[in-house]
Amino acid sequence: MNGPLSTISRKIIFAFSICAATMIAIGLFSTLGVSRMSTNVSGMYSRNTLQIAKISNVTIALLNSRATIRRLQATRLAADVGKFAPGIRADLEIADREWASYYPAHVRDGHERELADRLNGLIAENRRYANEAIAAFAAGNFDAGADAVNRGADVAAALTRVLREDVALSLKQAKSASDESASTASRISQISIALVIVNLLVVMVVSVAILRSILGPLKRAAGVANDIASGKLENQITVDSRDEIGQLFEAMKKMERQLRQMIYYDTLTSLPNRVLFNERLRRTVAGAAHHALIGVVMIDMDQFKGVNDTMGHAAGDTLLREAAARLRISVRPCDTVARFGGDEFAIVLPDVRDGDALEHIVRTIIDRFDERFVLNGKEVFISCSVGIAVYPTDSPDADDLLKYADSAMYSAKRSGRRGFRFYSRELTADATAHLQLKAELRGAIGRGELELHYQPKVLLQDHEVIGSEALLRWHRPGVGLVSPGQFIPIAEESGLIVDLGKWVLREASRSAAEWNASGTRIHKVAVNLSARQFQCHDLVQMVTGILEETGCRPEWLELEITESVLLEEDETIMGAFGLQGYGAFHCDRRFRHRLLRAQLSDAIPDRYAEDRQIIRSEGDHGPASCGTREGHPFHCAVPGAAGCCGGRRDGGASGVS
Repeated sequence: MNGPLSTISRKIIFAFSICAATMIAIGLFSTLGVSRMSTNVSGMYSRNTLQIAKISNVTIALLNSRATIRRLQATRLAADVGKFAPGIRADLEIADREWASYYPAHVRDGHERELADRLNGLIAENRRYANEAIAAFAAGNFDAGADAVNRGADVAAALTRVLREDVALSLKQAKSASDESASTASRISQISIALVIVNLLVVMVVSVAILRSILGPLKRAAGVANDIASGKLENQITVDSRDEIGQLFEAMKKMERQLRQMIYYDTLTSLPNRVLFNERLRRTVAGAAHHALIGVVMIDMDQFKGVNDTMGHAAGDTLLREAAARLRISVRPCDTVARFGGDEFAIVLPDVRDGDALEHIVRTIIDRFDERFVLNGKEVFISCSVGIAVYPTDSPDADDLLKYADSAMYSAKRSGRRGFRFYSRELTADATAHLQLKAELRGAIGRGELELHYQPKVLLQDHEVIGSEALLRWHRPGVGLVSPGQFIPIAEESGLIVDLGKWVLREASRSAAEWNASGTRIHKVAVNLSARQFQCHDLVQMVTGILEETGCRPEWLELEITESVLLEEDETIMGAFGLQGYGAFHCDRRFRHRLLRAQLSDAIPDRYAEDRQIIRSEGDHGPASCGTREGHPFHCAVPGAAGCCGGRRDGGASGVS
């Protein structure tokens, strides 16, 4: 902490000073007592423990030498004498050396001196008998050596008794020193406990006084923290002291700024997010003059999903950041640009002069998005769809303005993208109708409102019907037939197209099985597959299951896909059908292409020149080479099986509705 000591610091230092003084007193007393005990214990250790260790070394060396001599006495082998004699002499030398270092250092009183003198004589006598035995064994006189060993046995026994007495004396002295240390420790403990109790009382009194002076500011800090937790982040923190509480408030103020950034700003683009945008929009609307115009703009990036899927999320993030930068430079400093999530952005344009000025800003945004984006070294071109709502023309309510701008944006997107649309009342009606249509379409299958119409396919040569194309129709209660152009896009948008497609495939397969049950000529039924169906990983299993369920043979059914499906192909499904990329004309022979529509040529990229040549060669034959015709110029679609099960059809306009 910089600067002079704070109030809290001084209080705490004062309290710690009192505690420290008491603890120092306790420490000094304890240190003196411990020092005394340490001196006693150290002396005891040096005198007794080391004494016992040296006596033990003497004892071990003598026992080792005695055991080796006994072994020579037992074996009576001349070869063993030369082998073991050096070890016996070495043990005797160790015993002499250890005893020589013990005698002057550890003899303190008359009793110890008496024991030491006895030990000294016995050690010398034991050494003499051992040397006699070794000399006799070395001369080959094992009987004389054994006699010397036996005479030394009494000396060894006496030596062992005296050594035990010396060890017992050392242990007695150690116990006496230990008892004295324990008594000293007990006195120190009693006095220390008394001092600790006094210290605790002092600490309690000082702590209560300090806590009373600190708890007030801390309660205020807790209140601020609760306000932050509840979302009140309106710069309510004020720092009015330089003590630790003041530092706490400074940290909380910094935290508040960080939380504001997290709550109100998009982490990827650093733009305001939906929450802050809504707050600013409401404030702008609430503070606007009655005659002022406020523009609310919603922007959706076209083709963003394709970039994200093909180039990866990192490239998608780069694209979003670049798009945000272009939006910033396209508007005025007073405008608010926000990212709502995904590829959606929103702008509040306060105090717009008129509709032309608003349109100019929007066109500038669209032009900015038309410029190339460079992602991972590659040029990418995307566009944007823009929806606009105006205050107070469209609504005086901020939420309505945002909803209307969103509706206008989706209208612009449905109208072909790369454009803008001002909100109108008709858009609300269209959106309501759109939602109603989607809701009713969900239950159309269960309510039996769907049926198939069949578009006949005829041979030009004899006008024989050889097949048909299944077309879906919806009888909407209270409305009648709904155009596929109305409900098919809704089904694709909502994902219902998969269920509808499965229903169409089942009904068409059932009709094909019925028509081909007794006919002599095969009547093929064609069914269109949507892009969503084609991307289903279980498409092959689904088709196979329906064929088995309805009894329809594979050669009675044709599955049609458009060039848009190829452009959005799913490699897994293409592989399941034997197709590889755009080279579909080189697929597995089990899926040979028998029908080809002319416009497919435009969907094949130039790199597949061989495939394009196949299409051109088919088209170059002219109308005469096309033996089959289908469509309204020849025959209209008819409901159910009416008129489609074989027979001849006259050409021309008859039957066209």
